Amino acid sequence: MSISQSCVWCVSSQVFPQHSKAGIQQTLIFIPSYFDFVRLRNYFKREGINVLQVSE
Repeated sequence: MSISQSCVWCVSSQVFPQHSKAGIQQTLIFIPSYFDFVRLRNYFKREGINVLQVSE
């Protein structure tokens, strides 16, 4: 598993589930790599999670 894959895995499998269980509705996630951003965007889309995307 590469560093970028582990970063995406961490957000999708550890950070996000904890936030959704706690009822937290707003979280800022900084993603320095465009490829990681695409992976997370696709994950959120697959899961039906509404997100706001801000870039440059």
